[in-house]
Amino acid sequence: MKYLITSWNKLVRKECITDNKLLFIENIYLQDQPWLYYLVSHINSMLLLPHTTFFYEEAPESTNHGALNPERAQRYVNSWKTVFEYYLSRRPNSKDFKHNLEVDYLLYLQRTHLRAIFLFPYEKKDYNQILVFRNKIMSLALKDGRFLIACFLLLEYRPFIYLFRFRFIRSHYYYMIKIVGHIAHLFDFFHRKKTNLHQLINSIIQNMIPKIIHYCWLSGDEFPTLFKKCINSWKKQLPGWEFRLWDKTCLEEINEPWVYEAYEAKVYSHASDYIRLYAVYKYGGFYLDCDVEVLKDLSPFIELDYVLSKENSDSGYIEAAIFGAHAGNPYLRKCMEKYHDRHFILEDGSYDYKFIIPDIMMQCICEYTVLENIADFKLSQSTMQIYHYLCIG
Repeated sequence: MKYLITSWNKLVRKECITDNKLLFIENIYLQDQPWLYYLVSHINSMLLLPHTTFFYEEAPESTNHGALNPERAQRYVNSWKTVFEYYLSRRPNSKDFKHNLEVDYLLYLQRTHLRAIFLFPYEKKDYNQILVFRNKIMSLALKDGRFLIACFLLLEYRPFIYLFRFRFIRSHYYYMIKIVGHIAHLFDFFHRKKTNLHQLINSIIQNMIPKIIHYCWLSGDEFPTLFKKCINSWKKQLPGWEFRLWDKTCLEEINEPWVYEAYEAKVYSHASDYIRLYAVYKYGGFYLDCDVEVLKDLSPFIELDYVLSKENSDSGYIEAAIFGAHAGNPYLRKCMEKYHDRHFILEDGSYDYKFIIPDIMMQCICEYTVLENIADFKLSQSTMQIYHYLCIG
């Protein structure tokens, strides 16, 4: 049976609905939820082709808002069960499972459901309504289970699925992890096996910046008063974070000629240039100079691949006093490679003072973002390069 598509022609094609099965073609962007739940409720199964994107949401002021209309929200959930049923029924021994392993699929769930289930930060005036709606969803989950566990179910069938966006999962990881214990038994029940949902989520957020602060002090002297004040600000603003001091005992682990030579020459600032790169590259986290005072929590930045800072001046010069990254970050590896086979003490016995880390970091950034002259685009003094990484300063 074919269903006539009228106002939906820009999103799906008539020929995509056959035999009670809805097929969404690649690169479709679905957003208008009022008709979507109705459409899905009229089919028996759904096949999702490569690169389909669901963006299922509604405006908070909408009269159809799920938190204000639980009955309608119940219909949303029932219609989406059709979508989830397709995945719940798939197993590795299924005839068409091999094909679906190649699918790259991005799913957004309806925003109200997510806020309710994951206890997202929400305006106080809506909090009671959200709690009521959340309880209804949880009751449904305990009764049927499938809607709630679907958020985590899709993680199992990697690599063909990206559940939400990586950045979204990183941002809300600490809210998501709170409910894992509540739904683990449901997940196990429907899959007839034990599954560690913490590991599933962690596999998605493996590139988050860990909550570690690295700092370096090689002289062995007592910290100056200013440094003590700044370090105390870290502990005040970053409760629950780990603080790792890198001193002379770390030289053997690092085993880099540049570091040994700068340390023996008591030019500790240049020795610490490489140490900070090594520490963040090896273990992940943030590096802070001891004279950096922290005024706000750094947690909002942990979802990023790496964070750089710049001088508060017109030069826009990269400042190496604070930066962060996940372990194994390729940008930091590139910076570290600049030190390999390089000596701080030159052949004539002088010191290589001019080789400093801000220059290296800027050079590596430029190597990542080189634009070449092409027929339709010429570089000039007014050319700007846009970076998708966050700089703070």
